[in-house]
Amino acid sequence: MVADRFQRSTSTISAHFKLMRRAICNLAPHIIRPPDLHVTPPEILNDDRHFPWFQDCVGAIDETQIEAWVPRNRQVASRGRKPTITQNVMAVCSFDMKFTYVYPGWEGSAHNGRVFNAAVSNPANNFPYPPINKYYVVDAGYTNMLGYLAPYRGRRYHKDEFNGTNTVFCTPMELFNYKHSSLRNVIEWCFGVLKGRGIDEFFEGFTDPFEWEGGNDNQGNAGNMVGVEPINVSPQNIQLMAQRREQMAFKCNYCH
Repeated sequence: MVADRFQRSTSTISAHFKLMRRAICNLAPHIIRPPDLHVTPPEILNDDRHFPWFQDCVGAIDETQIEAWVPRNRQVASRGRKPTITQNVMAVCSFDMKFTYVYPGWEGSAHNGRVFNAAVSNPANNFPYPPINKYYVVDAGYTNMLGYLAPYRGRRYHKDEFNGTNTVFCTPMELFNYKHSSLRNVIEWCFGVLKGRGIDEFFEGFTDPFEWEGGNDNQGNAGNMVGVEPINVSPQNIQLMAQRREQMAFKCNYCH
């Protein structure tokens, strides 16, 4: 349609779209930036459903499948849960529904944990690590560890599981999961708005994490590594976060 409108060949249109896309990506370090991660977000501070229990939360992390174009010899790896060819895109958002970090390009079959580990383990990716005692909310597919608060596995979690006659919280863990889910939903809303604007067409050309102009230096938000250190999955740190989550669950239950 664009080629007909400007009376140019599809190859010319494609080349100019690629130039425009790369120019926009070069603006990412200036546009996609986290807020002050040392301050409690006002969306939590002014909401008694989440404050004071989640006052140290700085954002939400999740991944989504976005359609992609890849060479034929790489299409098998790009078929994940959906029959279409997709890429796995990890994103971080703040609670005012703004993306603060984006890590695209992994094949659709890649496990979320693998994409997450790749994003946070390479300093060149400029992942915005949470400050000490702060954390992101993540889903049950991630490890519950310092800096990343996951829900309890094997218990009700999504809000629709508490509808109807199932509104009673049987344990403090279920109440915690309910509040965690309502807070983490912001990333789902962000993805919904993004896809509603046809963003698949913008991302479909990025089929390799190193395809951005200048390599990984332009992914996410360059220069915003506000945390102290990358993730630490030692048993001690996992145990510390498990204890913190348990304390939060019982405090939520006591005040409910």
